[in-house]
Amino acid sequence: MDAGAAVEDAARQRWPQAYAGVELHVEANVLAVHRIPSGRALDQAIRGLVPATNVLLVDAVHSERQLTSWQSEVFHDRAYWHSQGIDINGTSTDMGSCVVVAVDSPDRHRAVITAFYPHMPLRIEYGGEAVPLTTAR
Repeated sequence: MDAGAAVEDAARQRWPQAYAGVELHVEANVLAVHRIPSGRALDQAIRGLVPATNVLLVDAVHSERQLTSWQSEVFHDRAYWHSQGIDINGTSTDMGSCVVVAVDSPDRHRAVITAFYPHMPLRIEYGGEAVPLTTAR
C-alpha cells in the first residue's frame, strides 16, 4: 500500500470529521494531506502513519465527508433543477473547500443555485453535458 492510500484509509476511519483528502506532488516528492486543523495530536498522528514520507499538511475548511454529503444533495436534486430549466451536468468537490457544480451557463445560473443552497459553499462553473463515446464498427 502506498503512503497516500495508507493515510487516506486510516484518516477516513479515524478522523472523518477532519480529513479532507490527499494529493501527491510528484515533482516535490511530497504527500499533501488536507485536513481541518485540529491540533498537534492529529498532525503528529497523520505524520506517524507514513514516517518515511515527506508530508505537507494543508489547512481545509470542510471535511471530505461533509463535502461528499453536500455533493450528493446537489446530485440528487438534478430532476428538480431540470424542471427549473437548469441542467446539472456534473458535480464534484474541490478538496477541503467547496462543492463544484457544472452547468452550461454558470453566469446565468450561479445566483439561483447558490441561493437554493445557502448552507454549503459552491463553485458554479461551465461543464457541458456528458456525451458517451461510441466505437465505429
